[in-house]
Amino acid sequence: MKVQLFRHVLSIEARKLMSYRIDFWINSVLGSLAQFLLVYSLWAAIIVEPGELKGGYSFDGIVLYYVLVILLGRLVGNSFSQNDVSQDIYDGTLSRYLLFPSSYFVFKYAQRLGATTPTLVQIAVLGLIYLLVLPFPKEVQVTLTSFTMGVMALFVASLLFYSISWLLQLVAFWADNVWSLVVMMIFVARLLGGAMIPLAMFPDWSQTWLTVLPFRYFYGFPVDTIMGRVSPAEWSQGMAISILWFFLTMAISRIVWRRGMLSYSGVGI
Repeated sequence: MKVQLFRHVLSIEARKLMSYRIDFWINSVLGSLAQFLLVYSLWAAIIVEPGELKGGYSFDGIVLYYVLVILLGRLVGNSFSQNDVSQDIYDGTLSRYLLFPSSYFVFKYAQRLGATTPTLVQIAVLGLIYLLVLPFPKEVQVTLTSFTMGVMALFVASLLFYSISWLLQLVAFWADNVWSLVVMMIFVARLLGGAMIPLAMFPDWSQTWLTVLPFRYFYGFPVDTIMGRVSPAEWSQGMAISILWFFLTMAISRIVWRRGMLSYSGVGI
């Protein structure tokens, strides 16, 4: 796909989302606030006395961690409605995309980026509110290096999340409903990716598996990187593992796509 077309598709999706600005802000603010209050109340009840928790987090550090997970997780992908690929297969509308002089995978990814781009404004506004209202943890040292590495990790996390959800949705060539697969993947990704509980608080025997599996690189890894909890060597290793998972997923997806196209009739279900 040409860069101009990619930018055009991204722009269209962003403008579509911003067509309903009040709904855009209300849903985002209320949803983020509800998640934050739930997490804050939970950890405030767990931590009776101030002190360092397992994994080296303080209470303020835990709060910052979840704020970043809630906000930055929107850029990675945590929506239960990401079934557009499978819906195209079910409706038969996939046929029109096959006539486009561009990759269907890249086209859909451009749409997804366009739908998440306006979220950057929300992240900036809500992040500023956090800095004004809540204390910043003393043990957290956000530097230009850690921030840059975190942004790069977020970009790879977005690609990896999309590639895995893409692979699951390709099952729609043979199954009548893949929504449950996507929901299951999102739940597992949030549990083993650090969105529910920081991965540093998991048992020691599970740390190796969490490092090897792709889920850590969706939420916990980018957030910990921005917070300065990941060294450059650990970041390089994590990026290598996540990129390896991306290419492995894409290789499997290519095979599944070719098999699926052999059974695709183009008339929908």
